[in-house]
Amino acid sequence: MKTNAQEFANSIDFPCVFWAGNGCPGGQTVALLESTEFGFDLSEIEGEVTDGIFNATNLASGPKTYNCGWRFTDLRQNIVYMVQVFNNKGTWESQKAEYDATY
Repeated sequence: MKTNAQEFANSIDFPCVFWAGNGCPGGQTVALLESTEFGFDLSEIEGEVTDGIFNATNLASGPKTYNCGWRFTDLRQNIVYMVQVFNNKGTWESQKAEYDATY
């Protein structure tokens, strides 16, 4: 099913975003909370859902090389080369509790 990352995130109860880029090559998983910022707009990221996981398909606009062809960057202007969205209650609740305790 083709959709965008934001639409898929809105359709699940505990949306988490895994993204990787040259600033975080191993990737990180972040609960999608009201305050979450990535530096890229999830509604612009298109992809497909397979087995309950959204996988981005439009991160590159041309040949994928180290410094060109990539369409999205994070808050520090690092290239983003992988985005997934999935339902993860444990991660979402843990990060939400941490946020609530801090703010």
